[in-house]
Amino acid sequence: MVKMSLHSMTLNSYLNESNSDTDDEYTFTIDKIFNKRECSKYIKTLKESQRCGCGRLENEHSYDARRNGKILASETDIEKMEENWNKNYMKGSYRWSIKNHTELMPTDAYGTIEFQGGPRPIKSQYIRLSFDSDCASIIHLLENIWQIPPPKLVISIHGGTNNFNLQPKLARIFRNGLIKAASTTGAWIITSGCDGGVTKHVAAAIESCQNSNRNKTKIISIGIAPWGLLKRREDFIGKDHTVLYRKTGNNMKSRFITLNNRHSYFLLTDNGTVGKWGSEIILRRRLETYIKERQTLSNGGKTIPVVCAILEGGTFSIRTALQYVTTIPKTPVVVCDGSGRASDMLSFAHHYIQEDGKLPEILRKQLLSLIESVFQLTKLEAEHLLKDLLECVSQKEMLTIFRSGGEHKNDFDHAILTALLKGYDLTPTEQLSLALSWNRVDIARSDIFHPNIEWKMEDLHNIMIEALIYDRVDFVRLLLENGVDMQKFLTIGRLEELYNSDKGPTNTLYYIVRDVTKINHNYRYKLNHIGLAMEKLIGNGFRSYYSSDEFRKKYYEYKCSSKKKFDNIKKIENASPNRRLSNFFSFNTTTQESHDDNSWKKKMKSAFNDSPNKKSKSVFINLDNISSMSYKNDSKEMSNYSDYDGPRFRYPFNELLIWAVLTKRHEMARCMWEHGEESMAKALIACALNRNLAKEAREDYLDVEISDDLKKNAEEFKHLSLDLLDCCYRQDDDKTLHLLTYELKYWGNETNISLAVMGNNKQFLAHPCCQMLLADLWHGGMRIRSNSNLKVIMGILFFPSIFALEYKTKEELMLQPQTAAEHENDVYDSSSSEDDTDTSDSDSSSSSDSDSDSYHHGSKSFFGSNQSLHFSSILPSRLRRSKKESKQQRRQSVDSSSSNIVIKKISKKRTISLSTDNVINNQHVVENNDTKLPLSNNEILDPITLINNTKNKSNSVKKSQEYSSSIENKQKESVAKPIVKIKPKKIKAKRKLYEFISAPITTFWTWFLSYVAFIIADIYVLLIKTEKNPLVIEYILFIYVIVFGLEEIRKLFMSEPTKIKKKLTFFFSDTWNWITTLAVALYIIGFILRVASESTVQSGRVILAIDSTIWILKILDYLTIHPKFGIYITMVLKMVIAMSYHIALLFISLLAFGLPRQSIFYPNENWSWVLVRNIFYKPYFMLYGEVYAGEIDLCTDEGTNCVPGNFVPPILMTIFLLIANLLLISMLMATFNNIFNEVSCLAKQYWLFQRYHQVMKYESSPVLPPPFTIIYHIYWIGKYIWYRNIFNIRKIAQKIGIVNVTNFKKEHIFDNTLKLFLSLSQVEKIHDFEEECMEALTLQQEDNFKSSTDTRIKNTSENTETILSRVGDVVRSEGTLKEAVSLIETRLNTIEVKENELIENLRHLSEVLPQLFPKNEKNSGSSYDADQVLDYLSNISDHGQDYQDSCIRDSIRRKLGTTDYTSITDSIVVKNLTGEIKDESNFEDIFTEDDKDEDDSDVESN
Repeated sequence: MVKMSLHSMTLNSYLNESNSDTDDEYTFTIDKIFNKRECSKYIKTLKESQRCGCGRLENEHSYDARRNGKILASETDIEKMEENWNKNYMKGSYRWSIKNHTELMPTDAYGTIEFQGGPRPIKSQYIRLSFDSDCASIIHLLENIWQIPPPKLVISIHGGTNNFNLQPKLARIFRNGLIKAASTTGAWIITSGCDGGVTKHVAAAIESCQNSNRNKTKIISIGIAPWGLLKRREDFIGKDHTVLYRKTGNNMKSRFITLNNRHSYFLLTDNGTVGKWGSEIILRRRLETYIKERQTLSNGGKTIPVVCAILEGGTFSIRTALQYVTTIPKTPVVVCDGSGRASDMLSFAHHYIQEDGKLPEILRKQLLSLIESVFQLTKLEAEHLLKDLLECVSQKEMLTIFRSGGEHKNDFDHAILTALLKGYDLTPTEQLSLALSWNRVDIARSDIFHPNIEWKMEDLHNIMIEALIYDRVDFVRLLLENGVDMQKFLTIGRLEELYNSDKGPTNTLYYIVRDVTKINHNYRYKLNHIGLAMEKLIGNGFRSYYSSDEFRKKYYEYKCSSKKKFDNIKKIENASPNRRLSNFFSFNTTTQESHDDNSWKKKMKSAFNDSPNKKSKSVFINLDNISSMSYKNDSKEMSNYSDYDGPRFRYPFNELLIWAVLTKRHEMARCMWEHGEESMAKALIACALNRNLAKEAREDYLDVEISDDLKKNAEEFKHLSLDLLDCCYRQDDDKTLHLLTYELKYWGNETNISLAVMGNNKQFLAHPCCQMLLADLWHGGMRIRSNSNLKVIMGILFFPSIFALEYKTKEELMLQPQTAAEHENDVYDSSSSEDDTDTSDSDSSSSSDSDSDSYHHGSKSFFGSNQSLHFSSILPSRLRRSKKESKQQRRQSVDSSSSNIVIKKISKKRTISLSTDNVINNQHVVENNDTKLPLSNNEILDPITLINNTKNKSNSVKKSQEYSSSIENKQKESVAKPIVKIKPKKIKAKRKLYEFISAPITTFWTWFLSYVAFIIADIYVLLIKTEKNPLVIEYILFIYVIVFGLEEIRKLFMSEPTKIKKKLTFFFSDTWNWITTLAVALYIIGFILRVASESTVQSGRVILAIDSTIWILKILDYLTIHPKFGIYITMVLKMVIAMSYHIALLFISLLAFGLPRQSIFYPNENWSWVLVRNIFYKPYFMLYGEVYAGEIDLCTDEGTNCVPGNFVPPILMTIFLLIANLLLISMLMATFNNIFNEVSCLAKQYWLFQRYHQVMKYESSPVLPPPFTIIYHIYWIGKYIWYRNIFNIRKIAQKIGIVNVTNFKKEHIFDNTLKLFLSLSQVEKIHDFEEECMEALTLQQEDNFKSSTDTRIKNTSENTETILSRVGDVVRSEGTLKEAVSLIETRLNTIEVKENELIENLRHLSEVLPQLFPKNEKNSGSSYDADQVLDYLSNISDHGQDYQDSCIRDSIRRKLGTTDYTSITDSIVVKNLTGEIKDESNFEDIFTEDDKDEDDSDVESN
């Protein structure tokens, strides 16, 4: 043992030194680590004097071995025979042994085997090594040198060494189950590697897997074979050698073996012997034990499990099974019943063994007799083998019998995996972790999640994070089904841990983050950086929640609280030196920590994972809670710490969807989309992210498959969003409109329809529901069914006509989307009017209203409330509404699904809000229907409600509870009132005027009409004579252009992005914006030159004339509104883009012809820019047919005007016209035709998509056209000054009394997006509706999948295979029945013949007896009745026949009871004490009721 340990230390040192993969170092590593064994002394055996104890002949030994053997013999026989005889005999010096007569030498055989005989050679790695080699070295060889993935399971196959046949169905089940178990778990299959016996069946399974295209998982099969039994082993000798291996004929009498070609790796064990078994068994058991005890799974958890599977087998298989189930550590064994010999005997004994470990005597005798006959053993040997067999099957928990036809009749893999769960002493959590590593959710669902098991949430949370990291989607679904609350599970730390995991598919997240922030070598992802990456990917002004100031504040508080938590724990540890905190911090986490490399974070996390008094895994600590804690009682402190888990996400599935999409976990993203709220928004975001990730992957020149996969993912989410929209639209169109336009606080305050625009989801915008919404928004508050443009123009030109138009009712206007400014005006006007009317309740509500805010989903920030500011008293605005109308509107609630209107009074008492500190430390909760909802409804991170110890906090909580109860009572009273049906109210004239002016269609026509007037005036100015002094109309045009340019600047600064660089990028991404900017700039330059001096007047006129071209093209921007013009303009824009490539080709061809032409015809010109023009001037007009015939050849026939090379230009001209006119122009026409055909099909879709931008453009534009737009600009400048508090204007306004508010909302003052600002209850109703539609969509998708052609073909194929299998079973059963019936008929015929002979003999005897004994008959007075004798003998015969028939029926019935297979134990008669047949199978489905009645009658007659 000392030598072995020293040897192991030496090998480990070599392992540490060799870490390179080059060929020289590879050879050096193998030579230094692994050894072979050679016989060192030639010692004759008693049986064969010519052979050594190692099995070799004398001439096969080395010279030193022969010499050492002779020296030993001479010394023993001559000099010291007598005195050392007893001593040498006791030591075994005269007998050859591996320990004493072999020596270790560096191995000389390793490399590659190329199995010949197939279409292409099959390659395998091999090595010759000693049977006592260090197992750590072998693992290093397999995993590091041969690059085999580490196993998650080891399946050791044992069984018969000679060839045997399995029954067809059992063979198929075994092969499919073995491959499924190995492929799904990443297992290693270890066999003997020999080409025969059970190994052939394993090889057949591997071959079927390799030939199948459905399973691309490589099966790792390792053969451990004895070197001394290998045929032609001399061919394997060589370092890094390639062996061309061909199978030779299998001679059954030969003791040498051949290798199987379906094994990828071979370990050829060497113990110094030849022709002897045993070395491979020793190494195999040592390696399996090492893997089971020392190797751990990749996630750092439990050790790798090992399971043994036995198929057929002999006596050695029984003893092997005994060793597995009895040797510590025990190994579970799976026995395949019906495979023959040892397996059948183990299965039979396992079924009938009693609790005392013995078999019934009648069965024991029959089984003993069967062992003697099958294995050809003596009775004594059979007794010993039966004893081992019974000892083996007594370990029932370690032995699993697989019977085809049981509960999982076709799942051999299920038997293997459940044997592991049953055989190892594992807790349910460990079993679940093991099933997770195997990715076998079916095992977890059927065998681990039992109703009687109580799971701890922290255990399920640990499994959940592993399932997320390793992309186990089915396990995530299973955990969600079994009670995992993702809102409690997902925290900031865990989310960052997921992002920083190195597991999962290849993705481009690193490159995206690298573009938005500086990273170092040890960079770890942070959520704020993830937010920047999202903004970069989505673009279009999207603002991620992770990059907001409010989230950064919470993130900073989380980090600080975590650090303070650790500091307080250290104080407790120092205050209690006698307390053993080492156990408290001893938890070994299985996943990577989510924090930085600070040790306090790791210790803190591990501490709260293993706290003895824990309630949940706690990593987030509240600062106020820490400061108020008492350090007198350590246990109380620890429990208080573990009660708090930090801020949690309100919508955890949104966070996980982003993580899954960015890390390219598509199926996981699909799972997160199916769960939680805001499914439509999640689908749109996932579509946008995947599309832009594909673009980034393509630009970074990554794997093409990555970009293609991301494109497919984007298309799938696009279709999902469209399907969900269609499903919602069919369910309820009104609620769907609300779903499209309500504000999404988590997704950058966007709406679903704006997210679709950001993701360029044209099909989504083209849906009838979206178009209906856009049409409604386009007309604003007006209801115009026909001739809307004409009516609006009439209203603009003839003002009183607007009152004759039809408008929406007040109730309909309440449901109309509005801008943030309009919403804040409503809130302000409503609150101010309600304060005036509710003076009677002012005293009771003053204390609660002082810090309150409007209770609306869109009117507050994430972590606090802000009060909006309004300029109704400063400057009239188109955004201002009547206070009285706002008050009435806010007191009405309209049910969109019915025409009934319920009148409610919404007082300011019902609007509750909290400041940021109150939300964090003392969050109030309103209870409604046993559901707690935080009043700060727009918080994305919801902290846990903390228990406050101070009196003031408890009093405030008590007051809030009393207040909430009073609200509930009022609500109940309002609900109890009957519903009042009222007539929809029409709006007044003042409101009609406002709705007409604020409609986007009105803004469009005012701008278009003013632009037409501008174009007409500009045409007039350019066509008349330019005077010395500018005309008045010219100044008016200049002012128009200046105001137009100011409007463009306003759009730039009021765009959604926050940084100026992003604003510029977003603004100039629209083609019309940079065209307009160019037009304004050129006009300003031209007008300056026009008025500067007389010398520049004409230059200015030329510039203005050129600029007029751009202004006229600007008309196309207005015409895109029209359905017909918009489609054609879209086609033209795409054709212009495609034409740019052809223009580049034409430019090259013009330059190639024009330059030599100009140079040859005009060789004596001086430099001038005109020469450059002449290169392209005439060749360009040649494209349109002007060939300049007079200049083709200037040289006359008389030889005048001839220049050198005058013959060249005509030749070049011919080539140029062929290429340019015929090729390039034809190609351009073909391209235009192709674009027209493509775009014409999708042009309407493109136009419908652009329609959203047009509606939003004119919704955000002022109704006053240039030059009157300057009034609107002055208003916005004043508003900006107010919010920025420039010149301390707020204080001045408060002193004057214009406003009396102190808190102002600065976030969305320039947000002109149309949205619905809903309360929390309304948002919840929208979510409920969306979830109902999701369920309907899921059912619809399942139905479509089941009814799809592919599914039907697959089901038909599976049913056909099942039918063929069952027909085969019927055929085999029919053959068995025929054999049994034939046997019965033969026996009955034989019995019948014997009975007839017996009856004839008895009759003959009865006739002879009276003649032989006549006197005795007379004396006795009695006679022999022949009929009675015959009846008596016949009864005896019938009774014997019944017993024999019973035995035959027993055997047949046991065969039929297992229709899937037969067993050698079927001949054993199994009877219990009552005489009823007992069998290991349930054959109720085999026999009919009539058959059972016949059997019962037979038993009764017996």
